Amino acid sequence: MEPWITELAETAAVAQEVIQRLENGDALAMVLPIARRLAEIQVDLEAASWLLLESVGANKQTREFHRQTSGGNLEIEFAALRRFFRVRAVAGFEDDRRERELVQTLSIGELEEMPSGPLNVADYSDATEWARHTHVRTEQRRVLRLVRDEVHRYATASLLRARSRRAVMQLLGTEAIAVLEAGGRILNELRGAIDDLQRPGRTASAAINARTALLTMGRELYDGTEVHKSPINGVEFRVNGEKNQLLAHLDNLWIRAAADRKPLLEEAKAAVEEAYTLGSKAKNPLALSHEEATHAVRLVYGVARAIWLAGGFPLYRAEEARTHAVSP
Repeated sequence: MEPWITELAETAAVAQEVIQRLENGDALAMVLPIARRLAEIQVDLEAASWLLLESVGANKQTREFHRQTSGGNLEIEFAALRRFFRVRAVAGFEDDRRERELVQTLSIGELEEMPSGPLNVADYSDATEWARHTHVRTEQRRVLRLVRDEVHRYATASLLRARSRRAVMQLLGTEAIAVLEAGGRILNELRGAIDDLQRPGRTASAAINARTALLTMGRELYDGTEVHKSPINGVEFRVNGEKNQLLAHLDNLWIRAAADRKPLLEEAKAAVEEAYTLGSKAKNPLALSHEEATHAVRLVYGVARAIWLAGGFPLYRAEEARTHAVSP
């Protein structure tokens, strides 16, 4: 079995365990170590540091544990602390509850061990004292609810991300995550197309989204002239639409590409034409099969991968420019 399948399966299993325990009402003190393991599996140091803070509390004695979990990275430490403070914000008895400026720093275990039921006013010397203690318990329960909700949200997001990544890599291969991350927002429609393929009745939408991804790549990536001559076949054409912009961008990448990348870019140009045709065909939802839609998505991914390998996405162009700027 591929290592990435094992890793994603473990992530999904641990996330499901956290969700199940929270929904069963298990004590947070028992669930937090499992949630922290979920963060560590994903190499999410910020979440692991925050979850440790929830487990042990925030004070001078626990600071060293926090530093070890963050790997000594102050940026991660501060991000985890901000997350902790946001969830743990409480209001003083006489404060405006809309502006909670105090922080409950006790560990989750200590908070869960404290009595949380209603107080009998007869046990107090005056109503103000009863109201003060009632307020403290109310804020205590609020913090516990918020932490439970936040951990549940984190586990759910981790589970959905693991499932999504597995679907992406099963469809497109192990490089797909890196390609999609390199393309950033430019490849949002391609992500949508991949998601559409997993949903019944979304076949046409997948092909249309794939076609739109081509147009977005052309619009966002091409920065050349209005008239372009292909160095591959010598054809000259006006760059008057997103598809032509993408074809011209692939040509420009071909000019400076290494020899082993040029065939990929040539194949990508052919893939643009075929995927565009399939996407246009999908405007009639009954005219396109699921196999054709899948093929269209794979074609568009192939175009994105060729651009990625040729350093054609903005992040890689910027990195290349910085490298040249500091080179002797």
